[in-house]
Amino acid sequence: MMDIKVASIVIDPKIVDRVDGLDFVTIQTYADDMESGAVFPAVEIVSDGQSSWLVDGQHRLEAVKKLERETISANVTQGDYRDALLMSCGTNDEHGKPRTNEDKRQKVLMLLEDEEWQGWSSRKIAEKCKVGHKFVDKLRNHTGAGASMEAERTFIHHKTGQPTTMNTSNIGKSQPESVVQTEIESVSGAGWYQSSKSDDWWTPQWVFDLLDHEFGFHLDVCASAENAKCDRFFSKEDNGLDQEWSGVCWMNPPYGRSGDQGIYQWMEKAHCSARNGATVACLVPARPDTRWWWDHALDGEIRFIKGRLKYTNSSNSAPFPQAVVILRPQLPDNGQVIWWDIKNE
Repeated sequence: MMDIKVASIVIDPKIVDRVDGLDFVTIQTYADDMESGAVFPAVEIVSDGQSSWLVDGQHRLEAVKKLERETISANVTQGDYRDALLMSCGTNDEHGKPRTNEDKRQKVLMLLEDEEWQGWSSRKIAEKCKVGHKFVDKLRNHTGAGASMEAERTFIHHKTGQPTTMNTSNIGKSQPESVVQTEIESVSGAGWYQSSKSDDWWTPQWVFDLLDHEFGFHLDVCASAENAKCDRFFSKEDNGLDQEWSGVCWMNPPYGRSGDQGIYQWMEKAHCSARNGATVACLVPARPDTRWWWDHALDGEIRFIKGRLKYTNSSNSAPFPQAVVILRPQLPDNGQVIWWDIKNE
């Protein structure tokens, strides 16, 4: 293991890209944990002496970039570009953000469509991609790439005793119109990452309505025209961090970053605004292991939400627990911790 300069690492989409792209919640979580002193596994690099290709650890690398660190710990394997491609096929099998079935399918197809690797047996490809060989067989049969058995086989007919040739190319294949199903396994919340290219998570209307009935919000400090919960709101263009917050405010901040605007900055702004007379209700990930939580959330009333919310722009429940942190003018409001069964309110 060695420290390698972040600027020298090559990010090649064919090697590291995930079907759903980067997940900004994961990146922000890693950055928070790193800043708190957590030690992460080294990223994996393949280098030919001139180029250093990232093979595993893109979310860790992006978290390090977010913290503006110049180096990152890496395991460096000597090899060329094709070695990097091949090594990437089995990444994230045991750690990091879990692979989706589409991620696995993408890697298997990469090998099946390669002139050299398609000649490998299904079991060898499965071993490299860390999937079942039947999964590889289905994709191979569907694409017709590099059949693992010869198209014709000669044998002695059991009735005539004469050599006979049989075409075996279609044995085990599905009908052309059939749809190949991906490897069957439970991937909890996989659909959540459909929104990972954005760090905006739209507040469920029923959650806002419940809190609005209690507080009567005047201002949504972080919104867009499409998802604003109040008539008065600050958009990305307005940059709520630069505006004055007054009255009773609703805040559902971006869970990654928009430029340099992370959860820490939004919670810091909410905390400061409360000291200046505003009331701010904040819907945030329940992350008591982070610096922003200890610096800003602990002075407010904290309501830990039972279960996990389904955000308006996601088809599945969030992959992390949530809390509502209420920051009022009479800070600190220590000791106000509520375990909130919100759906039974």
